[in-house]
Amino acid sequence: MLKILSEVESLKRIRDDRLSIGRFGDGEFQLMGGNKIEFQKRNLSLRMLLRQAFTDLSMPNYVVGIPTLLMQTEDPISNIWRESIKAGDIHRLLQLERAYHSAFISRPDSLGPEAADAEPDIWNLWRDIVRGRRIVLVQSKDVGVNQEKFLAEATSIKLVKAPCAHAFTQYDYLKEQVGEHDAESLFLISLGPTATVLAYELAAVGWQGIDIGQLWKFIEFHLTGRSTPDKATLRSIGFVPQD
Repeated sequence: MLKILSEVESLKRIRDDRLSIGRFGDGEFQLMGGNKIEFQKRNLSLRMLLRQAFTDLSMPNYVVGIPTLLMQTEDPISNIWRESIKAGDIHRLLQLERAYHSAFISRPDSLGPEAADAEPDIWNLWRDIVRGRRIVLVQSKDVGVNQEKFLAEATSIKLVKAPCAHAFTQYDYLKEQVGEHDAESLFLISLGPTATVLAYELAAVGWQGIDIGQLWKFIEFHLTGRSTPDKATLRSIGFVPQD
């Protein structure tokens, strides 16, 4: 039976054990199957590295995040995820002996109103994770106001800037830039599938990298009091099908 920890359980482990996490969703699954996605071209090296990051059981400081929706059987949202799994032939790579973590640690609001009760705990856990840490943001944009507010209790904030699309084409350069920091830094990476493999490779050298996906959307919703987006918003970011 497939085991996926909840968002709260996943974040507690990341906080307590300083784990790195690579999050896998429909885009990563498509790329692992040799397909392309809108913001990342097909790339054999990326495909193989994603498959390695998905199946490697050798590192206790690294975990894999997949959608908790995969455990559901009738939800139309989970059907969308299952289609991506089929496209990438992912079912053959799932390891039942592994405790997977939730890919939705960065967007619990995308799960809808039923997840609202857990949002304060998730917010507080993220604050715990970044508190007192030297933060390195690896992303395509400059550091934003909401990011500064959220990271107010970090000891420092640094930025490694990356392309907004097809980031893997600059992967070697990004690794060089990241390598200019140190093992005590916490790397928060928002670069689609490139974030997934970078978090994995940081863990391989004993550093902590978190593939945060669209965490800043959740932060924005929380800071502005819009903790759970409506159906139209969920549709716009691809979490519910078109009517």
